[in-house]
Amino acid sequence: MVADGCTVASHRSFPADGEVCSVDRSDDSGPAHPGRGLPPRLAGHHTASARRRCGSGGDFLDGPAGAPSCPCCGHGHPATHSALELGGHADSARTGSLVGRRAQSAGPATAARDGLADGGASGLRCPDAGHGDSAVAGPASRDGFPGRGRNRPPHRDLSLRTAGRRPAVSVQVSALSFRAKSSAYLELTKPDVSFLVVLTTLTGYWMAADAPVDWLHMAHTLAGTLLVASGTSALNHYLERDSDARMRRTARRPLPMGVLRPRQALAFGVLLALLGTVHLLVFVNSLAALLGFATCASYLGLYTPLKKQTTLATLVGAFPGAVPPLIGWAAVRGTLELDAWLLYALLFCWQFPHFLAIAWMYREDYSRAGIRMLPVVERTGRSTFRQILGFSVAVFVLGLLPFLRGMTGSLYLVAAVVLGAGLLQAAWSAARNRTNSRAKFLMHVTVVHIAGLCLLMMLDKHAL
Repeated sequence: MVADGCTVASHRSFPADGEVCSVDRSDDSGPAHPGRGLPPRLAGHHTASARRRCGSGGDFLDGPAGAPSCPCCGHGHPATHSALELGGHADSARTGSLVGRRAQSAGPATAARDGLADGGASGLRCPDAGHGDSAVAGPASRDGFPGRGRNRPPHRDLSLRTAGRRPAVSVQVSALSFRAKSSAYLELTKPDVSFLVVLTTLTGYWMAADAPVDWLHMAHTLAGTLLVASGTSALNHYLERDSDARMRRTARRPLPMGVLRPRQALAFGVLLALLGTVHLLVFVNSLAALLGFATCASYLGLYTPLKKQTTLATLVGAFPGAVPPLIGWAAVRGTLELDAWLLYALLFCWQFPHFLAIAWMYREDYSRAGIRMLPVVERTGRSTFRQILGFSVAVFVLGLLPFLRGMTGSLYLVAAVVLGAGLLQAAWSAARNRTNSRAKFLMHVTVVHIAGLCLLMMLDKHAL
């Protein structure tokens, strides 16, 4: 039996991200190469000295002249298979790896019964080579593998397709432990983002509340908002799964890695968003529920699709991104007053230095995924860092207004000046150097700034 690298046959499978390419060809004569699972005649091309960049984005090793192409992927001499290299289909890679390992451990009879061997109604078909089952497509290369000549263009889409039932997906999902699945679902909620959402919601609630605080009501407000935010994040994973698969930063998320199916993320996100909205409506009030629903709808319906259309998507996304303190305020007062809009304006402007710093750090990733962030469109960074500086100044000024409005005491004022000055210094340093390291430092400073501002605002609120 002869099959392509993306067909689970002859006990061959893709390695998972970062694993060494390995093949166990049961139809080759002679023992497998120790440690690599390669027959001796193919071992040489895995022990080379020079590195080159493959057209698909992966790292490869160049072996001796005339060495055969790798039977796993069809490229010359792979060292590792990354999620990016697999053209956005790391889920296929993990699927193939799991099926291959099961086939190795199960033996020929069990593998044939479960559809893990080459051919059969449930065989995995490579969309590029057109084979699987018992069919072989494409001209034979010099090493005897079908459609794998050295002049053949590299894979751009290595997604797995199946005929009949889909053993690869079922094996992959069933092989995951409950803990692994729970971790994947938790990752869909973006816990770091959810933390900031809860913190800013709590700030709005606390600043609007009069002593004594209704702790149970506050807990209902935070729980409902957290559910809506988590559901929105999960649905964002679902909508951007293809883009995530093309970016190194996001390629190991649950959907690109195939840990969860897209429909599972969709159902999970819809469930959380609806539960959160209903929770706010029943246990808090209608205004808080309306704000939560509007945030979810505008984030997913406007901001997410606009990311591939215009650089103004960041501006559009800042509107729903600044709503959490309004939810907290509305939960207490049932209306939105000037001080509530002050908190909204502060968080609105804060998002620009934070997210533009991230966009500068990962501009190559965003470009690869077709996301039109400002650093992707304007490569010099002049406009990007001009906006970072401008909005950092706005954040500094807005941070002083809670004291000037009589919302806080002098302790908050000192903290606002210190934190604001730190933000301005980090923004100025990033604008001068325009390096990834400075942008990363700025990103961390923005997180410390907003977290510190919120905590000290609440701490000093009752010191009046």
